Amino acid sequence: MYTMRSYYFVVLSILCFTTTNLLGQRTTMTDFLLAYNLGAYNRATSLGEELLLRKSTQNKVELWFPLTTKLGIAYHYLGNYNRGLERLELAIDWAKNESNYSPNDLLLAYSEKGKILKELERLVEAQISFAKAVALFEQNKTLEQDSNSKKLYLDALMGMGYTVYAQKKYTKTKAYFEKALAFNDENVKDMALLAQAHLYLGRVEEKLGNASLAGEHMFTAIKMGEMERIEQDVVWSTFYRDLAAYYIAYKRDKEALAYNDFAIQSLLPSWKGKEEGKLPTVNELNQSASLGLMAEILAQRGAIYFGRKNSLESLKSALDNYRLMDVFITRLRRLYTGETARLLWSDRALDFYKKAIKSCLILYQKTNNERYKMEAFELSERSKSLLLLEAFKKIKAKKIAGVPIEKIQKEEELEYAVDELDNELYVLKQNRRKGEEYKNELREKEKALLEKRQIYEDFLIQLRKQHPAYYKLKFDLKVASVEEVRERLAADQTLIEYFIGDDELIVFRIDKRGYDILELPIDFDLKSNIKQFREGIYGYYLGKQGRSDSLRNAYLEQYKRLGRDLYRAILEPVLTKTANNRLMIIPAGNLGFLPFEALLTKPAKGNNLKKMPYLLNKYAVGYCYSATLLHEMQTKEHVPRKIFLGFAPEFDPEVTLEGQYNFNPLIHTKKEVADIFDIIEMNGKVFNGSMATKENFQQNCEDYCIVHIATHGVMNAQKSENSFLAFSEVPDSNDNELLYVRDLYNMHLTASLVVLSACETGVGELHESEGIASLARGFSYAGAKSLITSLWSVNDHATAVIMRSLYENLKMGMPKDEALRDAKLNFIQNARKQSAHPFLWSAFIQIGDEAPLPQRENATEEGFGGLFWGGIGALLVILGLFVGRYFMGKWKK
Repeated sequence: MYTMRSYYFVVLSILCFTTTNLLGQRTTMTDFLLAYNLGAYNRATSLGEELLLRKSTQNKVELWFPLTTKLGIAYHYLGNYNRGLERLELAIDWAKNESNYSPNDLLLAYSEKGKILKELERLVEAQISFAKAVALFEQNKTLEQDSNSKKLYLDALMGMGYTVYAQKKYTKTKAYFEKALAFNDENVKDMALLAQAHLYLGRVEEKLGNASLAGEHMFTAIKMGEMERIEQDVVWSTFYRDLAAYYIAYKRDKEALAYNDFAIQSLLPSWKGKEEGKLPTVNELNQSASLGLMAEILAQRGAIYFGRKNSLESLKSALDNYRLMDVFITRLRRLYTGETARLLWSDRALDFYKKAIKSCLILYQKTNNERYKMEAFELSERSKSLLLLEAFKKIKAKKIAGVPIEKIQKEEELEYAVDELDNELYVLKQNRRKGEEYKNELREKEKALLEKRQIYEDFLIQLRKQHPAYYKLKFDLKVASVEEVRERLAADQTLIEYFIGDDELIVFRIDKRGYDILELPIDFDLKSNIKQFREGIYGYYLGKQGRSDSLRNAYLEQYKRLGRDLYRAILEPVLTKTANNRLMIIPAGNLGFLPFEALLTKPAKGNNLKKMPYLLNKYAVGYCYSATLLHEMQTKEHVPRKIFLGFAPEFDPEVTLEGQYNFNPLIHTKKEVADIFDIIEMNGKVFNGSMATKENFQQNCEDYCIVHIATHGVMNAQKSENSFLAFSEVPDSNDNELLYVRDLYNMHLTASLVVLSACETGVGELHESEGIASLARGFSYAGAKSLITSLWSVNDHATAVIMRSLYENLKMGMPKDEALRDAKLNFIQNARKQSAHPFLWSAFIQIGDEAPLPQRENATEEGFGGLFWGGIGALLVILGLFVGRYFMGKWKK
């Protein structure tokens, strides 16, 4: 229940905000602080960002420093950790050139930055930030006399303790918490932090084998927790959550649930259903003082119930909890305009999806209720590629929601402007320079990004209010049901969707005849085995060591062993009851790096690579990011007016692109693309040489059935959105030659097929929830119905042969997955024994809509006349010549 004091401040805040709006007054710092201190963090961030853009704020360090720091804290409480970290780092960075600010503000910024970094599990960085806060206090005599500084110093000491505990450095943990405990007793006397220090000291002493001391600290912590009940207090809620975790470790569920209740109550004093054993409503959860912490507490509650697997009622309670979490996190993700924050919460949600799916499976086994079996599949779909699904829903929403075209264009322009500034800032930071000129340039760019992002976010808020139907459609992430998937499958096709559990693979198998779920035990290192399997395929050809017969045989044996082992573990049990010869694979985690067609269905005898028992011999294989996305890619309406768009950029090794990349020439691409253009008798457009610029690509790529890019590609495994394709240099341009993955997010392709002939366009950074963030995925995000891409660099002769067969098959109207399979089989059949190596054919994979390309009878008069297959079917044979250009020009930094 709220106290009279709480009601007073709520009423005051409403009056203040209403009066401000009615009178048309400008936002003041008082407005911001009132919202911030009341925990109205959404309102506070909106007001604070507006204030931060004003010159009157930026010119006074005593205003912008505490404002920026508090914005970082507000975003932290909203669960938008990356945005919070940006603001705190901005405050700290700007302060380096200033002096007229309170050291308290810097102390707070360092400490809060450490908290977010720990939340993101960047523990070494968190420790450094907390250490800076501790050192600042201990080296500043003025701070030692200030009561608020003492509280911040205690907070930093506790943060150091939490961080080193997470690193399992228990002796150091003990030292920090003992120091915090002593300082708290003498100076601060904060009961919540005191209880937390005793709790962690108890856990540490237990780890160190000091049972007696551990018991004393735990007893003290528990007693303090029983005495204190604080409304809307994040610190107490954190304490109760950690205390519940302690009891979970000892399987004392009753006590764990009790303290989990206290943790919820500390964030939600208005929780009305507690006494009746009801979960909070979503609306109640939205009133939490810390949305991120509330999500963690709900996940903990579900885990407690899930731990009682033998109890039917407990499993139902666990599933109810996870259903609530699904809705809550979906709403939480909608708060964020930035994809990084939404991706973070998708990744964090994976653990509760694991337990939710497992709860469904156990409940199905216990009750034989089909509802649980169907829900398990839908939960698996809810965990996959939501960002990509949002992109497809956004395209659909724009078509049917009735939003004026000028507003759609405005949204796209603002989104693009934010991404462009973000790109420019990234490049600027990558090319650091010494001196004040660079610092001023960096600061101005950061200010410009702040301003443009706020304009964009304000526009989205207004768009949401004025066109709620558009907003609803845009975020309508309803996933495909089992029946909807079955309806769209061909009679000879089986969909196999994987979900990776803690020690098993959960496999959903769907075809026209039925739906099954298999649980396959994984008693080996799946990630390592997939990596070694891939190395067995390409290690001899792409490795840096010298080549020899013994090395080739060693890699071949590695491939044969792991190809058979992986098949038996992850696929053989799934295929025992299917007579279909086409597979649509929905991978999970590291399975996305696996070329399934190269798996071996029987033990391989001898080294004749033409006779190996490849999975390819029996099945055509396609891939997609989720079953729901497959449906979206299949049903997306494409009306391209033109046939073929080709790009063949030129490179000079003496020219450095965007300040850091040099590329060797691609010698043959210009002539070959020109030959293609002649063959199709001008049915399309080709940009080569100096005309093959990023700008020309962006201006022309959105209206073609087939898009082909023959260029250098560079993967960034640590930051996938900074992977790129390289285009021709634009002299005197402002770093405008690299097409980043994030550039693709603002493009709208109508292509039925995109062929990416740059090296390794199908691999990239792995996000467990979203899949592999590759260049291929970027083109899917931009709207491509289907892609043919590669998992590694391939010899250009082999590519030419495979592509020739591929497009002959497509010309006959074959589905893309079957066309690619037949092309690979044809290559193997006509190759010599060693030339039939899977290195040369298994890199190519087909993603998305597997349907045939538009045939002559379905073509429009304007774009697809009689020449479409008569000319392009033959000419696209040559497209494969571009794959593997990586061999002719490796990029160097």
